[in-house]
Amino acid sequence: MTAIAKLSMAAIAAATVALGIQGTLPANAVETSEVREQTAIQANETPVLLAQFVCLPEGSALVEFFETDNFQVLICEKGGRLYYHGIERGGERSGITLRAYYEEGSGYVAENGEYSYVVNSSTLSIYEGSVLLQQDLVHDR
Repeated sequence: MTAIAKLSMAAIAAATVALGIQGTLPANAVETSEVREQTAIQANETPVLLAQFVCLPEGSALVEFFETDNFQVLICEKGGRLYYHGIERGGERSGITLRAYYEEGSGYVAENGEYSYVVNSSTLSIYEGSVLLQQDLVHDR
């Protein structure tokens, strides 16, 4: 592996830690690479930079990007499957990666047990069963 490739892999690994995409995930989640390095990534990443660190290391392509005051959501596609990458803004920037699907009239849907996440160009809605827990407005692009 070349020095540039090693540096790129280290940067991707460090960014994955900084974005909080690691640890124990639910059964239907897609596990991301384990990493041991850290880096200082600011809270105002662009969709392209986030996609480089979230979608590309897993071999997927960015389909959509949504941003609210509280979350950044990337919808990525790999092998005909959609994945929801939700990243909480601020603090520890915890995140989750789940399989997703597109529902006409609603938007992208990801489920984690009793919880579901529905995101479209207007809102990100988080439900527990049929109870709406939180709804954030999506910023215009």
